[in-house]
Amino acid sequence: MRPFFITALPRSGTTFLANFMTHSGVHCWHEALCGAKDMDEYVARMSLRDYLLVGDSDSGLPMIHGLVRQTFPDALWIGIDRPADQVKHSLYACGGWPGNECFDTMVHTHQQVLTQCSLVVPFDTLFLTETLRNIWHTATQGLRFDPRRAQMLADMRVQPNLDRYLPRYRQALAAPMPVGIKVY
Repeated sequence: MRPFFITALPRSGTTFLANFMTHSGVHCWHEALCGAKDMDEYVARMSLRDYLLVGDSDSGLPMIHGLVRQTFPDALWIGIDRPADQVKHSLYACGGWPGNECFDTMVHTHQQVLTQCSLVVPFDTLFLTETLRNIWHTATQGLRFDPRRAQMLADMRVQPNLDRYLPRYRQALAAPMPVGIKVY
């Protein structure tokens, strides 16, 4: 089966979706590029042989969208569309505000990537069972959907511990991109 990629702006459900999609022979990374020393390591992470299907749910995907599409030309793309003002408010509230210039570029790049996604989901519908069913069936090409598990995870609203991860994100932003990866 072909890999899948879930792209969204920060604070738009990528952590939740990585947890939701990791089930029944499917593994979905959350930020598989993070910590990869180069594109070869990223490809290895996306090529796990002991799963039926592998994906990556990452708000950083638009930065390397062209390279990922070139590397995985048959991959399926799902986009989460959250209004920029909601993202801005959430980032500011959690202390992860990247600054206006960086944020505007991020939003613009993400909007361009959304136009190339097979499925675009409005954020305000993300936690509905029917939306999750649609995401699951689109990404897995019809593997059995478990509505009870979907509802339990939606009720949990899994989010990363930002106090723990914020230093890592800031460090990653300050570091050069891994070898062989160019920002578009």
